[in-house]
Amino acid sequence: MRCTQLPAHSAPMRPIPDLLAPADSLAVLDDRTLALAILEDVLSRPPLPLRVVAARATPTPASYLLSYHGPLEVYTPLATTGWPMYAGSSNDIADRCRRHIVSLQLVRDLAPDDFGVVLLPSQTHAAAMYAESCLIEACCPVWNQRWLRGFGSKSTGRGRSGQRLSPWDQFHLGRRPQRADDTICDELARRVERYLTGPGAPLAAWTTTPFGVTQLG
Repeated sequence: MRCTQLPAHSAPMRPIPDLLAPADSLAVLDDRTLALAILEDVLSRPPLPLRVVAARATPTPASYLLSYHGPLEVYTPLATTGWPMYAGSSNDIADRCRRHIVSLQLVRDLAPDDFGVVLLPSQTHAAAMYAESCLIEACCPVWNQRWLRGFGSKSTGRGRSGQRLSPWDQFHLGRRPQRADDTICDELARRVERYLTGPGAPLAAWTTTPFGVTQLG
């Protein structure tokens, strides 16, 4: 998904279809207003440990952000700022968090205890998916980029011997049995570093505190 800086974005006003109310009484909303409202709500919520959310959450729809505070050097800009690593949504947030824990336990360089979660509960899965798309566009999390896709895959464990590794599984070994390509892994490491620290890095658009991301700069 194309990343944009929301404060500078000037999206055209698009009315919600009138199905129940007269046209002259229907409020007109635009994508930017909704996205900013969702972002403000999410950023007002403190992250909770991933294991805690998996154990205590109810099976309800929600969108969410994963933050990272572990020791892996390539993700230091995320660990020191609280910038989201991944945005997702699910019709059963408890099950989704449990599956994330399984994935993180299988890889060699990550651990579930190094992740926090910010939840935004929704009435429906459709609403959660819309919120997810807003969060991806606003925050541009590195694990949501096409060139590093694969973390949210439902398949974990051994898999088929001929199954092709996703970019995420190439970069974080252990979830699949196949041997990774060192050349691809090295290129992904360079690309992650450029994405997080290079010119035009998404983090540059934010103001941060020791407690994490607080607002758009």
